[in-house]
Amino acid sequence: ACINRNSVVADNVVMHNGWHTGCTPSYHGRCVNEHDAGGGCGIMSSATSSGARFVNNLSFGNRCGHAAKDTFSIAGQEHTVSGNLIGVDPRFVKYLAGGGGDYHLRADSPAIDRGTSLDAPNADFDGVRRPRGGGYDIGAYEFVK
Repeated sequence: ACINRNSVVADNVVMHNGWHTGCTPSYHGRCVNEHDAGGGCGIMSSATSSGARFVNNLSFGNRCGHAAKDTFSIAGQEHTVSGNLIGVDPRFVKYLAGGGGDYHLRADSPAIDRGTSLDAPNADFDGVRRPRGGGYDIGAYEFVK
């Protein structure tokens, strides 16, 4: 078993993870029995982990196992879990499930100024200095008017 100690998971947007189906193919390769394959949560830790910090993340539309609920799956011991937004839409400019969308935050995003400076980079993916406004934003981009 892999042991994970003292990791930091901070300022992430984790969205639409764990949703997939399985297929029992027929002799001709077609799907004859589509079934719910469940899946892992967006953010999770194992029973062998300890001392991790899960802070100021946003989790939306994720699925844990076969349950259609948005939650973290945190096992192990002595973890810090605080400031996370669970089941909250990040309100991206243009979300596309397959990629290629615009994942900047809209002006009404609950992720604005809700991040932490803990291990945060000095700039976002566009090179914009962090923080702007009242604090760090959750996600890859700082909100810019």
